[in-house]
Amino acid sequence: MLNRSRLTMWVTGLALVASLCPRLAVATEPVLDAQVRVREYVLLNHDFNSDVDDPDNYARMRTRIGMTFDAGEYTSAYIQFQDTRALGEPANTLTSLEQTDLHQGYVLIHSAFDSDLSFQIGRMEMKYGAERQIGPVGWSDVGRSFDGIRLLSDIEGFGWFHAFAMKLNETGGVSTINSGAGVTSNPNGEQAFIGAYLHYDASEDAAIEAYVFDVYKDQGDLTDTSTGDTENATGNLFTAGGRVTVDMPDQDLKLFGEGAIQFGSAPQTTFGADGADYKGVAAVAGFQYGLPTAVKSWIGFEFNYASGDDGTDPTEIGTYQQLFPTSHGVLGYMDFVGWRNILDYQTTLGLKPNDRWKLWSSYHYFQVAESADSAYLANGTAWLSGDPTFDNTLGSEVDVVATYSPEQNLTFLAKFGLWLPGDYQEQSMGGGVSNPAKLDSAMSLFVQTTATF
Repeated sequence: MLNRSRLTMWVTGLALVASLCPRLAVATEPVLDAQVRVREYVLLNHDFNSDVDDPDNYARMRTRIGMTFDAGEYTSAYIQFQDTRALGEPANTLTSLEQTDLHQGYVLIHSAFDSDLSFQIGRMEMKYGAERQIGPVGWSDVGRSFDGIRLLSDIEGFGWFHAFAMKLNETGGVSTINSGAGVTSNPNGEQAFIGAYLHYDASEDAAIEAYVFDVYKDQGDLTDTSTGDTENATGNLFTAGGRVTVDMPDQDLKLFGEGAIQFGSAPQTTFGADGADYKGVAAVAGFQYGLPTAVKSWIGFEFNYASGDDGTDPTEIGTYQQLFPTSHGVLGYMDFVGWRNILDYQTTLGLKPNDRWKLWSSYHYFQVAESADSAYLANGTAWLSGDPTFDNTLGSEVDVVATYSPEQNLTFLAKFGLWLPGDYQEQSMGGGVSNPAKLDSAMSLFVQTTATF
């Protein structure tokens, strides 16, 4: 188990090693990039009661501007600022929301010690594989970034390897730094995210990836009220897994699969007792096949699974704990489903008549893996309570998506989603198996314009 002092020593040591690789820095003019994205939301009947529900209609805008600096042959830096707001959000047209923030800001030291190693230090996005474990959540109006250090290595003739140490929650120093902004210390304890990711190019058509991650939690001290003794409440959520992709362009066929297991234990909640053990499992497998039609088209199938908890053993946590994925789209565009306690049978049909247009539609049939467990949203939070007597059919979703790009840096997008509640949802939102709720379907419509410079 990793304690706080060792983590601090590790991160500090890596930063020191990176700093020992100085080069002659000659600053150049920064290279600018920018993005402006405006999205209209129309959410219909998301309380599943159309008799009293009015459409929820609003628009949001995300503006990003980034700058890349080259300080020499071996050192560069990237800074990206972001503003996110709802259109019409200020009290009046003279109000400043003062909400521009740093989305990314890091220094990248290339070829440290004249090797194939690079160090990335600061605040950064991370994206791996199909983003089922780690992704920047590009669909989000804010997006995800991490604070810490990452080692990157390109291995000639093999692939690449990354290792990182990121700080998730900080309890010390936050109030002092941001005392004027109303920010207080995080009450959930110290948390860190540590991991390694290996990519192997097995052939021209196949790649194999392996990873191991650790979410470390330090909840502070527990006290024995009878003796006054204290102990540190810490836990480690380990996730180990792998991913395989096969792309056969001659057959217009793509195959993919990924699996992960979780182990370790949660922080103890009672002095002298052990924390519950993690026992989660998750997997996905699927294919995409190009149809022999005059216009480029394809069909795909995908199966997703993430374990749930049957509630029979309080010393084990059987629910798969999703980490930091980009869930939107993977399990439906309406974001009612996360990679926890879920079975998803998905079929997709797509069409690309030319370079400007792309259209596709997906159908999802969702079941909970354990009826006794909750159903979880795309962000991982529970939204329906389970019961062992419930049916396991959560619901189904139909998505239709169209994109149009009249030029390289401009894209228009429209998404429509239809959610049909299943027996599990009706029993959870009603009076159980004997008196389920009579729920109506829900719909979402997104219309988005993105300009990238």
